[in-house]
Amino acid sequence: MIFSRKIAINIILIIYLLVIACNQDSSNLTCNVNTDHSEAIVYKPCHEFIFRSKYWSEGELISDEKISLFITGNGWQYDSSQAEALLLYKADYSESSVNKIKSFGINPEINDRPWVSESATGIIDNEKTMFLHPFRHNQYYFTEIAPFPQVIYPLHVGKAWSAALNIGGGWGIWDGIRLETAYRVVNKESLTINGNEYNNCWKISSSATSEVGISYLTMWFHEEFGFVKFNYVIYSGQILQIELDRLIEH
Repeated sequence: MIFSRKIAINIILIIYLLVIACNQDSSNLTCNVNTDHSEAIVYKPCHEFIFRSKYWSEGELISDEKISLFITGNGWQYDSSQAEALLLYKADYSESSVNKIKSFGINPEINDRPWVSESATGIIDNEKTMFLHPFRHNQYYFTEIAPFPQVIYPLHVGKAWSAALNIGGGWGIWDGIRLETAYRVVNKESLTINGNEYNNCWKISSSATSEVGISYLTMWFHEEFGFVKFNYVIYSGQILQIELDRLIEH
């Protein structure tokens, strides 16, 4: 009986340590609540949006990981009018796994960029516009050539808008390419993701046309939880699906 109790206690201790280890990245996050960005509609300071990301190439699943988007409350260093968000890439890949993922790269001039576990980006979130820079580090750099996540209020089925972007330097074979992007609200529908129901999501289709081809992004936008799902299809055939796994309020 004593032996069984020791085993049970050890099992509970192991589970506890595993939980602590899995959450240590989030536990160290700090945020600024006294900020000009506290009036954000969705992406409020101290909110952490955890996504699950799956990437395929030529029908093969290349990676499956969690990515955290944490709103710090600060202004983004490159544009203080945008709210800063930390992107935490939670997968712990071995060197051989990273090299395998890189072998599917489509832009050889930037394919060997250093692998990162954290980066910062900017968000626009106000009564007129919702705009996110895409997840574009590590294996996801191809999202630079696709439509950027964007919403122009008010929304209604059939609404359409467009945007143009000239890709800057540092993007290899895409340097200087101009993207002509078209967006259209195609439907309003409900989704169930990881057991969570998101009712009345705006389904938005978009395409980015450039000299290298056309890349597509379908987004589902919820007015309380923001972007809950992304489906990318890149001109070269890469497919990326990103879904909101959960929201944590720190």
